[in-house]
Amino acid sequence: MSKGEVEEKVREGVTAEVGVEPISVTCDDDLPAEVGATIRCVLQAENGDRIGVTVTTTSVDGDDVLFEILVDDEIME
Repeated sequence: MSKGEVEEKVREGVTAEVGVEPISVTCDDDLPAEVGATIRCVLQAENGDRIGVTVTTTSVDGDDVLFEILVDDEIME
């Protein structure tokens, strides 16, 4: 899955979970279509805080890639 697609899906997922859309989401790389593959992303909240996010592939069925979004507990310095 391309990093642009992952960034959009993370933005949508965080917005649905928290109810507030992040200003931006930036990922390091494409997400490999392999179960257990991970990439790191950074989201910027409305107040300017930057928070790390780990995205992990949980399922692959042809072109359908499902993943889990885990937001860090700590704000980035």
